[in-house]
Amino acid sequence: MDKSFRRKMEQIKKEKLSEKKIVSLDEYRELCKKPEMKTVLVVDDEKIMVAALKKVLLSEGYKVHTATNADEVSDALETVKFDLILLDVNMPWVSGLDICKTVKEHPVLRDVPVIFVSAMKAAGDLKQGYEAGCDEYVTKPFDVDSMVDVVNRTLLKSS
Repeated sequence: MDKSFRRKMEQIKKEKLSEKKIVSLDEYRELCKKPEMKTVLVVDDEKIMVAALKKVLLSEGYKVHTATNADEVSDALETVKFDLILLDVNMPWVSGLDICKTVKEHPVLRDVPVIFVSAMKAAGDLKQGYEAGCDEYVTKPFDVDSMVDVVNRTLLKSS
């Protein structure tokens, strides 16, 4: 989330709070509560890409977990509730397409948005990604600001 937006929201809350003569403890706690951090799973077999996406997402205030193969994805999905998955298509042994299909067919996970982040950018590749169930498809190399925008938009739609 844009930090200037967050600061503005905090300022508005403080102004609203100061306008009231009497504030209940519940109202005060609600106004002071920090927004819940969203948790993102980054899945890519290229460690440089994982590190880059993790750095960008952490700087935007997200909690980030990473995986480099299907086994690590399975482990992560069993232990953490994710708000979003960023997924490469070309993965060893089990493709990102298969991982996405499995997530979207799972009764508990099907509502978790999936964004493919892939170097595969032909029209057929994008079609396969959307047929597998992805919510968005971003091609590599990507612009960092555009990636952040897609992540924020996708999370906003799923809220």
